[in-house]
Amino acid sequence: MRRTIVIATLAITVAAGLATPGLAFESTIDTTFADNGVYAVPKSQIAYVAADGATTIVVVTKYTKHGTVATVRRLDASGQPDPTFAGDGKAELTSVKSFDVQSVAIDANHNIVLTGQTADSISVVKLGANGQLDTGFAGDGIRTIKGRSLAATDAVTDSQGRILVLVLDIDFKSRKFQSDALVYRLLPHGKFDPEFGNDGVRRIDRLPDDYGAAITVDQTDRPIITGGGFRRSKAWVTRLTQPKGRLDATFGTDGTTVVGFGAGVSAAGLDVAVVGASITVAASTVTEDPHRTSLAGFRLTGAGQLDPTYGNGGKAYFPTAAKTEIYGLFVDADGAVISGGHRRIDRSTWVPLVGALTPDGVPDAQIDATGIADIAVGSKLADARSFTVVGGQIVASIWDFSSQPGSSVVVTRLGTPAP
Repeated sequence: MRRTIVIATLAITVAAGLATPGLAFESTIDTTFADNGVYAVPKSQIAYVAADGATTIVVVTKYTKHGTVATVRRLDASGQPDPTFAGDGKAELTSVKSFDVQSVAIDANHNIVLTGQTADSISVVKLGANGQLDTGFAGDGIRTIKGRSLAATDAVTDSQGRILVLVLDIDFKSRKFQSDALVYRLLPHGKFDPEFGNDGVRRIDRLPDDYGAAITVDQTDRPIITGGGFRRSKAWVTRLTQPKGRLDATFGTDGTTVVGFGAGVSAAGLDVAVVGASITVAASTVTEDPHRTSLAGFRLTGAGQLDPTYGNGGKAYFPTAAKTEIYGLFVDADGAVISGGHRRIDRSTWVPLVGALTPDGVPDAQIDATGIADIAVGSKLADARSFTVVGGQIVASIWDFSSQPGSSVVVTRLGTPAP
């Protein structure tokens, strides 16, 4: 999915039930959503989507000459702005200067937690269900995390309302490139949790060039993290104990499981969900010669072993066509892996894509025989970047480069709405 530092992952869902083998998605646009199937935000660059029950949360970033501006929007089940949210369905975070959002999480009380970069730090911003900053969190709704060269990659809330923030820590002063994953845990009021790790932070140092891409929690609030490495690498999954945040020795080997996809193929876990007693990971693979990114997934048992009933021996992988790039990955509550990106026809024509693996780890034939299909939004230069699932339908955010002046964000819903 990514070859850059900042990796965005969206809503992470924990489900108590088992996967539904028959679940399948569609790639056709649902024209009952928003304006003939499309909710457009002009003059915007990046959007993340997340599910909040029957509604969709859209976090939009605009880059202006005065700095980065983040806006949170809530759409109702029909794709229209929800007037109960911030008065008109839109909350502009003007008080958070130059806020470049990298993740969005929603807790059980419909509070919205955003993490991302500001000028010289990481900011964690909490909004109430009404779209207003939660002043019970850090006094003004904003908690700042400072340190070395940090980059936020993901966040999740647990059953106690605590916020776990996954951060990339890079040591540029070292003679050799050194990176680690850090997990911060914040209490519901915004203070660092002194019971977790070392004064609220746990460092995961598996390899010299590790990065953590996604984090979730299981039914007992144990943190589960997945990621990869910046050099040729394999995907990894780590589970921490609750409440201290130590490496869980009952999982994998000393708390970590490493999964590869063959010689000459680099892999990274980029989203993760707990489904019943299993852990499903959405991964991307990169083949360098020829260069190609592909959709992949794997499923682990609760002990951190590959689940042989999933895909082929626990892993699912299929190469995408030439000139296809995979960027967005998401695991839904049933364990389906959803992916997207673009298919390049020529320099001025990129067709946005959606693909999926079923909860059993096979290409979703209802999307297409290959498991991946075009999204016909009408743009000649677009890239699908973020996904969630609302009411059994895929909701996708698409970065439309063909809009003039500048780019825009398009949110669309795919498939036939439930009766």
